[in-house]
Amino acid sequence: MFDQSAIQQLTQSEASRALNEAVIAALAGKGVAVVHQDFKTQDLESYLPERRRARNLFATGYVADFVKYVTKHQEAGCTVYVDADSMSATAVLNQGSPEHPGHCDNKAKVKLQRLALYNDILTLCAGGAISQRLFSQWVEERNKVTTALDTEQKELLLTNVVTGIRSVTIERASSASNSVQALSAERSELESVMAKAKDADSQLPTYLKFNTRPYKELPEREFFVQVNLITSGREPSFSFSLWGAEQHREEMAEQFSALTAEAFVDENAPPVLIGSFSA
Repeated sequence: MFDQSAIQQLTQSEASRALNEAVIAALAGKGVAVVHQDFKTQDLESYLPERRRARNLFATGYVADFVKYVTKHQEAGCTVYVDADSMSATAVLNQGSPEHPGHCDNKAKVKLQRLALYNDILTLCAGGAISQRLFSQWVEERNKVTTALDTEQKELLLTNVVTGIRSVTIERASSASNSVQALSAERSELESVMAKAKDADSQLPTYLKFNTRPYKELPEREFFVQVNLITSGREPSFSFSLWGAEQHREEMAEQFSALTAEAFVDENAPPVLIGSFSA
């Protein structure tokens, strides 16, 4: 009759034999083994001569390199998704099909590089109000690429615009009326605010116009930034808004999508869709 120690040794011996067989089978190609310790699965891929399948992420800022990589490494069901918000495209190389879905973990990504002036425009419009000094410096630093316009979109001399921004002042005029009756007293006060430049030649812009390429891969576009003068504080300040920002975003996404699709010249080119994807 076996005692407790003999039974334990037999159990360990049998577990060791089963584990050894499982490891041999895993190394032969299955890649996963159930081991004795709490029956946890162990991935032995790192011990195999090769990986079982590709699971990579290639990232670049250039459409041409993105297309080359996708063309070389695409698998069944490969699809490219263009994200309009981030101006990037992701190729899911192993998406598979509805009948045979892939793991969707082998990917390539291209993210367009935003050019300096376009980035400055977006930062200006998203940064809130700025002072006269900062606004005049901003315009001076970009005087070669900035066109200032009045309310009728007529071009202004930029030197006069810089002077106008620096010298603008706020004038307030107040008037008050009082009426006294037997049981009540009423007071009303009206205040008008007017901003104007000190010098006769000084001018304040209504719009700033820029002609620039927003991204390296996209063509030049015309951007209009509306200039808003804020007179609520003691000192004047300026805020900015990009005209047609949503339309620009949609049009650039369509251009990016078309550019990416046209870059694939192989007959087995993957479909290019506007949207995002997650497995």
